[in-house]
Amino acid sequence: MENSRISRTPSGFNAYINNTKNYLLLDTTVQPGMYIPQPFPPVSPPTGATVAVAPTPILKNWQRLWLLPSEMDRWTSFCLQYSTLYAKYSDKAESRTRAVKDNMFSVMDSFSTFAQPILKRIEGDPYVTIDDLSVFHIKSGFLRDAVPTRHRVPIIDMPEFSMVPLGGGEARFHVRSNTDSKRASKLPGTQIEVRYLILSPDAPSPPHIDGLNRQIISSKAVFVFRSGDENTGKILYAAVRWIVVNDPSRNGPWTTIQNVGIA
Repeated sequence: MENSRISRTPSGFNAYINNTKNYLLLDTTVQPGMYIPQPFPPVSPPTGATVAVAPTPILKNWQRLWLLPSEMDRWTSFCLQYSTLYAKYSDKAESRTRAVKDNMFSVMDSFSTFAQPILKRIEGDPYVTIDDLSVFHIKSGFLRDAVPTRHRVPIIDMPEFSMVPLGGGEARFHVRSNTDSKRASKLPGTQIEVRYLILSPDAPSPPHIDGLNRQIISSKAVFVFRSGDENTGKILYAAVRWIVVNDPSRNGPWTTIQNVGIA
């Protein structure tokens, strides 16, 4: 049961470690009577007669779930290591080597050994929620046999996607949820947002999503991107995420940036 919490497939593990890291870094509130076994940034007491209620302290999910700062740092470090290797692994033509694959599975093994005791602590945490158990794939207590109540919470899953050059300045996008191993698919009720940038081959690659300054939205999991013949020979950089058009607060996290040569 415990080993099944963390996927052993490359794409499933990529989704798990990124989703859990992002979730641990989300803001949460300190409820009355909640005990936190490490300090968090203090909130100034109210001043003046007009303030009737003290502000509610804000902390991160990793603090609420009793992770140590050093544990959160290691979780983030594992995520960065794996994301770097997974980006190389995803490029079958250029950088999927035996060494990359071996290093990737080594990170998976090391993270699983590191994370299992923390997952056991989360399972027994007095403040654990249905969302916590769902994100960390912990089938425990009221989540073991019950169907969770639907909540309007942010999407935490990242899509998987690939780009294939078609010629004539076109590329086919293939997007899927991490629950589908091969076929294209979308999360129910979502659209696909693409942020992209086209650069010459000798230009430095964008280091962050903020550097991708163009956008398209697709309602289909497979679609053709048309950049025009004038961009043949250039490099297309892109990242995608799930979005909920009528409730942007639920939009999901961005994938890592991928690139492909435009033919």
